[in-house]
Amino acid sequence: MARSNTGERQGGAATARGDGPVPLEPTPPFARRLRLLKWITVVVPGVFIFVLESTRHQVVEPFLREHGATGRLPAIPLDIGNLIVGLLAFGLAFGFSHLVFGVIEHMQRRLLRRNAELAALNAVAASAGASLRVGDIVAQAEETLQRLFPADSVRIDLTEPVVAGTGDVPDDGTSLAAGEMRVPLQARGHRHGTLRLTRSRGEFSRADQRLLRAIGDTLGMAIENARLHQQVHEAAVVEERGRIAREMHDGVAQMLAYVLVKLGTVDGLLAAGAADTARAEIETMRQAAESAYTDVREQILGLRLVTDGAPGLAAWLRTYLDDFAEQTDLDVTLEIDDLPPGALPRASELQVIRIAQEALSNVRKHADARSVRVRCTVEEGDLILTVADDGRGFDPSSANRQGHHFGLLTMRERAESLGGTLQIESQPGSGTRITLRAPLPTTGVSHRVADLAAAG
Repeated sequence: MARSNTGERQGGAATARGDGPVPLEPTPPFARRLRLLKWITVVVPGVFIFVLESTRHQVVEPFLREHGATGRLPAIPLDIGNLIVGLLAFGLAFGFSHLVFGVIEHMQRRLLRRNAELAALNAVAASAGASLRVGDIVAQAEETLQRLFPADSVRIDLTEPVVAGTGDVPDDGTSLAAGEMRVPLQARGHRHGTLRLTRSRGEFSRADQRLLRAIGDTLGMAIENARLHQQVHEAAVVEERGRIAREMHDGVAQMLAYVLVKLGTVDGLLAAGAADTARAEIETMRQAAESAYTDVREQILGLRLVTDGAPGLAAWLRTYLDDFAEQTDLDVTLEIDDLPPGALPRASELQVIRIAQEALSNVRKHADARSVRVRCTVEEGDLILTVADDGRGFDPSSANRQGHHFGLLTMRERAESLGGTLQIESQPGSGTRITLRAPLPTTGVSHRVADLAAAG
């Protein structure tokens, strides 16, 4: 009886490599001004005290003693002179402190304004990144901007991607009329639309323009990513349809053609009275029909698991291998790491699933094996999928020369689309091992905030 061991190996799953977002540091102009202010507050009081004390001891006190002794000036007690000098020093110190506090308040106001601008940019980026549908991105961005900006209307007009700098919208986002602002939504040299804001009272300030240009770049990148995602999805659909068509042609269609030929043979044998030979041909057709049925059932299972949205690669492998063991009467063993949630994008998971499905189909059709072992692990940031059987094996180089690829070429192409490699180890009489090694995508989010942070 077939045995399916799908026990999990706890732990061992490495998270995707990546250092994460780099914290935003003060920009050089702001940092230089802050450093200069620190040095002024430290050095100027010390220099002032030194100059004051030197003046009092070297100039004021000798002057008072000399002129008080000659009687040419009214006699001023030394304590009164020191008090006058002290009051003068206090006034100068107060003026200096007031100046420093004014500078600090000015820098604080600018810093708070920058923080508010960055918070607004972050809010728009978060709303734009919440979906991969262009319509959702536009609706959420308009709602967020209407809440953040005191504008009468906020509208995003989408266009087909065009080279930046063409059309009627300046790339610098300059206000085109009083109370109106148009900002291009562009990314990587292509404009994807225009952000339009109108305000009945007052014009948009330079700070507003700077912030809206950064928001335009962020929205342009989000829209471009959504459009690229849609293109990838459409390409995947076309590729999957092509794959199904090829498999139906190579499997079911050829098997039906074979059965039709055999039916003609059986008809001739029955007409000739060769009943025993006809029964043998019918048995051959029955076996062919069983093989075709298994192929179709295997493909339907793979499609159903994918389209039903099975929760991840691990769940798909467990379900598929349980059914595979039941169909083939093979001893199937699964060893799998707990993959972190979202470790692979859905499109990449689909490619890995197809590679595993093709490898297992080859085991069933060609290996004449008693057992198969599937191992899926994460090592040093790479996903490692291994399918190994104890079947008859084959010479990979000879199979390629003779044109019997057994889907190996397709599996290699799928591995390359993941940025990985496919290794095939086999020789006649020693089984086959197929190993996929694909890098897990790194994580990290970056937003264009240079224009905002480089405050003048």
